[in-house]
Amino acid sequence: MMKKEFFKSALFASVFLILLTASIVDTRPPYIECSDTLECGLGYCCVLGNGRYSLPRCVQLGKINDYCRPGNLPLNVTVSYPDGENVELSHIYSTMCPCQEGLYCSDNSGMCIDQLEDLLLNTI
Repeated sequence: MMKKEFFKSALFASVFLILLTASIVDTRPPYIECSDTLECGLGYCCVLGNGRYSLPRCVQLGKINDYCRPGNLPLNVTVSYPDGENVELSHIYSTMCPCQEGLYCSDNSGMCIDQLEDLLLNTI
């Protein structure tokens, strides 16, 4: 009889923990596309616009000659929305994504430029 009670208690505790974990996993509002750049997949980043209630969204990394923001580093912020929701965002970018690998954001033009091509042009 003692084993049966222990088994019931252990089963109940396991189910409770599973349900608790499932409810914690993703409690963000459905209108939030991403809360971390890692959620966006290869070649994309999570971007938050400058508007008051901007929604984070996945955007493609900058390609050659795309506009970019020099010094645009990832941010960790908490944003609030009119429905009372507070959402923690991590490793997101302001306004636009950085450039793709192999490119850099030129301080002069604010455009994604090929590093190798720029190096060759500057040495001639």
